[in-house]
Amino acid sequence: MHTSVREINLCSDTSYFLRVDWEGCNFSTGFQLLLTDGQDAWRGEVRGEVVCNEAEELEMPLERYIEDVEQAFTGRENSNTYNFTLTPNPPGHSSTLTLTYEKMQKDISFRLGCVLLKAVPEPAEAVRNLLIHSLQRGNNLQHHNQRLQEENERLRGEQQHITAELKRYVGGKEALEAELYSRFVLVLNEKKAKIRSLQQDVTKLEEMRCTHLLAEDLISVCECDVCRKCRRERAAPLMNIQTGSPLELLFIAYLSIESEQSNTKDVLVMIDDFTKFAMAVPTPNQ
Repeated sequence: MHTSVREINLCSDTSYFLRVDWEGCNFSTGFQLLLTDGQDAWRGEVRGEVVCNEAEELEMPLERYIEDVEQAFTGRENSNTYNFTLTPNPPGHSSTLTLTYEKMQKDISFRLGCVLLKAVPEPAEAVRNLLIHSLQRGNNLQHHNQRLQEENERLRGEQQHITAELKRYVGGKEALEAELYSRFVLVLNEKKAKIRSLQQDVTKLEEMRCTHLLAEDLISVCECDVCRKCRRERAAPLMNIQTGSPLELLFIAYLSIESEQSNTKDVLVMIDDFTKFAMAVPTPNQ
C-alpha cells in the first residue's frame, strides 16, 4: 500500500489535507481518498473501472490520464496546474461532499474527474492516523536525509583522497616526462655531435684523397712535360716551408699537356700549401 499526503487549496479560507492510498505501481487499480480540515473528515473511493471510463470519456490514453491524476493527488507537479473544487463549499457538517479535480492547460480548464466523499463517523481517529502517518513519514525522511549526508561525507572524503592521489600522480608524471625529455635531448645532442664529427672526418678524408689523386696526376704530367721540354734543366728543390693558415702560400704553375692528336694544351694549376687543396683550370694560352 502506497500513501501520499498533501495540502490542497480550495475556494475558502480553510486549509484541507488530502490523503491518498493506492495499491500497485499506479492508480490503474483505483485509489482511496481521505479529506479533512482538522475537525471533520470525509472518505471516498475511485475504482479502477471508473478510472478507465474517465479516460475514455476524455478521449485520452489511459497511461496519460493516470499520470495526470497521480500528479494532481500526490502534488508532484506544480500546484497551479491542478485545481480542486468542493461541493458544497463550505461543507459545514454535510454527510456527503463531491470533490472535483481539474487540470489547467494554456488558460483552459478541463475536468479530470470527481469523487463522492462520505463523512467519517469518528473524524478524530482519522485525523490521528493522518498525523501519525505524517510523523512517520517525516522521521523516515529525516533518517534517509541523515544517511544521505553520511554517504555524502564519505564520498567527499573519497573524492578528496582521489584528488590528492591524482595530483601526486600528475606531479610524478610531469617529473618523469621532464627527466625523459632531458635524457632525450642529451642523447640527441650526443648523436648530432657524433654525426657532425663523422661528417667532418669524411670530408677531410675526401679532400685528402682528392688532393692525393690530383697531386699524383700533376706529378706524372709534370714529369712527362719536364722530360719532354726541360731535359737539360734542373730545378732546385724547395726548402721545408711551413704555413699556419689557408691562402698563406699558393703554388701556381702552368702545364703544357700534349694530347693524343699532338695538340698542346695549357693548364693553370694552383695548390694551397696549408689545406693541400689543388685546382686545375684549362686556359687557351699561357
